[in-house]
Amino acid sequence: MYGSKGHGLRGGTFTAGGDYLAYGPITLRMRGVSFVPGVAVSGRVVWNRRKGTATAALRVSGSAGGRVRIAWSTVAPRAFASIRGTLGGRAVRLRTPAP
Repeated sequence: MYGSKGHGLRGGTFTAGGDYLAYGPITLRMRGVSFVPGVAVSGRVVWNRRKGTATAALRVSGSAGGRVRIAWSTVAPRAFASIRGTLGGRAVRLRTPAP
C-alpha cells in the first residue's frame, strides 16, 4: 500500500497511521469498508510490531451484523487468529488461520 489512505473494493475508506520508521504500532482505521456486497466493516486494527501481535475491534453491518474482536500473532509460524463476538444476534467464537 502506498500512502496512508484508501478505499474498499465496494465502498468505504480506510486510513493507516503510526510511527513506521521508529518501529511503533501501526493503526488501520476502517469506515464502512466493503469487499462483499451488502456487508461493511468499521473499526480499528492495531499491529504492534514490537510484540508481534495484531488486534482488531470491528463493527459489521448487514443482515448478519454485529461486533467482533480478533487477535493473532504476526510472527509465529502457522499462527491462528482468535475471533470472538456476536454476528446476526448469535455468539461467534472460532479459530482460523491468521491473515
